[in-house]
Amino acid sequence: MHNRNVMKAGLQWFALLLVIISGAVSAQAQGFMVKPAVLELSARRGEAIETQIEVRNATERLLKIEVISGGLGQQDSGGAKLLEPTDERSTTAARSCFPWLKLDSTELDIPPLMSGKVNLKIKVPLGVHGFYSAALRVRNKPPENLKPKELALVVQFTVPILITIQGTPARERIAPVDASMRFHPKDKDHPATTHVVLSVCNSGETFGRVHGRMTVFAMVKNAWRQVLQTDVGENVALLPGYTINIAQDIRRSLPPGKYKLQAYLTLAGRYKGRVERIVDFAGDPNVKSLIEDAALTFTPDNLEIRSTPNAMRSAVVTVTNNGVDVANVRCGLMMPKELDGVTMGTVKGTDLSCTKWATVEPREFTLQPGRRKAVRIILNHPEEETVTPNYYANLLFVATNNEGQGTGDWRVPVWVRNGRLPSTPRAQGVTIEIDELDTNKYTVTAKYANVGNIHLEPTATAGVTTFAGDGVASTTMTAEKARVLPLSMIVFSGEFNLSKVEEGNYTVTVYMKSEAKITTLELPINVVVKDEVRVVTIVDKEQLPEAAQPPADAAEAPPAEVTPPDAAEAPPAEVTPPAEADVPQPATVPEPNTTNPVAQ
Repeated sequence: MHNRNVMKAGLQWFALLLVIISGAVSAQAQGFMVKPAVLELSARRGEAIETQIEVRNATERLLKIEVISGGLGQQDSGGAKLLEPTDERSTTAARSCFPWLKLDSTELDIPPLMSGKVNLKIKVPLGVHGFYSAALRVRNKPPENLKPKELALVVQFTVPILITIQGTPARERIAPVDASMRFHPKDKDHPATTHVVLSVCNSGETFGRVHGRMTVFAMVKNAWRQVLQTDVGENVALLPGYTINIAQDIRRSLPPGKYKLQAYLTLAGRYKGRVERIVDFAGDPNVKSLIEDAALTFTPDNLEIRSTPNAMRSAVVTVTNNGVDVANVRCGLMMPKELDGVTMGTVKGTDLSCTKWATVEPREFTLQPGRRKAVRIILNHPEEETVTPNYYANLLFVATNNEGQGTGDWRVPVWVRNGRLPSTPRAQGVTIEIDELDTNKYTVTAKYANVGNIHLEPTATAGVTTFAGDGVASTTMTAEKARVLPLSMIVFSGEFNLSKVEEGNYTVTVYMKSEAKITTLELPINVVVKDEVRVVTIVDKEQLPEAAQPPADAAEAPPAEVTPPDAAEAPPAEVTPPAEADVPQPATVPEPNTTNPVAQ
């Protein structure tokens, strides 16, 4: 069996569930679960892969399940969609692996509270490289012999299949292409609001997850005045061959006028370009004045609380209004979304959340300019909560002005340490890839999993060495986030300039350092020089001659020669846009969450 599945953390874009009312409804929803939510694989050209998905019947009746395969497409908004098998794009799309797939069954009869499995065979052709995708659609079939006026609930999952082909590096061509704003008038269910939109194009051969950031300025008395800064999309997946429009609700209306939008894009922490647009925005005719971000600060901005089961503890976060306007603030605790839907062994991500036994006081308050307020978190740590030594939450603050318009959202991370159990930091390498960025320039991407029981704050470097251990190139790696919770993933990336590297066999090694421990990932490559152009091929280590094998201890620690490059050559430690867009860190707009007291 060849099945290198990746944990669900960071793959929220793919957790696709469609509920269809078909024909008639029975009193009980026909629930089932599909594992894994995503099939993410790495394969060699010509390789045959066998893997499977598991469908669990969560009801007390027999379920008939239908499974079909098709191409994987992407909507304009970024959401994924299954292309029907009859859709010619499933077969003809340049990056579709649908023709490679074969299911051993397309129908399952699953008894109550039991599981069924569908085996999937994938035959990778010769002569392919880069990233390919397809999808499976899993749904229940309506019960037979429905009574008149009875409806059946059809639940449908889409399971993406993502395959990266080892061998020749693929071309990475991901960049922002446009920025815009959209006004959404008030309706019976929602207040008027504005969306900022970042358009991103993937014209290359790689799959990526991108993160945008946008700053909005307004023309006031012939000068630009900053109105807000916000993240636009977080870990948004982008398939090759698609352009998507990532929209972010800024939760406020803006008046008509001239605005300047500055947006930039990162991919695994690497700066991927920026766009700037000046727009005449029709806006909300009922709004006469600009609504700017509230100037709130939080002390501390990361909260650590020591606790033990069967104990009560509390801690305080002080909120200060540094602006000139009144801020009406609501606050509450929410589970970090990195913990949603992930498991490791018997431990679930929800087990690591303290939101079940923590409260916040006060939940709402008004903060005058120049004033501050103490917000207290109270923990009632139950005796049975001893599954892990560390628990996590986010303390969410949402500010509005006196007209009810949103003026910013903030999160303060909360870490609760259980004194009865020891913490075990541990990281595990998952995948390493190299892609072509430009002539003689290549990117290296490394994915690690936090398989310990405490968060990590890792850093990473990468080096290209001869099999004898001599360094020929190096880079400092970047990532989208600094802290990695247990059961979560982190992706580092960096860029190599190989213009002075001679022909031969080399090893690309990524060194992730956390808690004074180094976890490595290795990738043997071969470099051929053609007209001053370095052509890289990924080498199967098992196929190398014995004399060319890298020494067994080559990756124990970075060789002396592999150090971060000079400041003029290295990417910045923190990716920032050019100076004119260098503004304070943005407020993070939370995803809707029914367990979040602020969002309700």
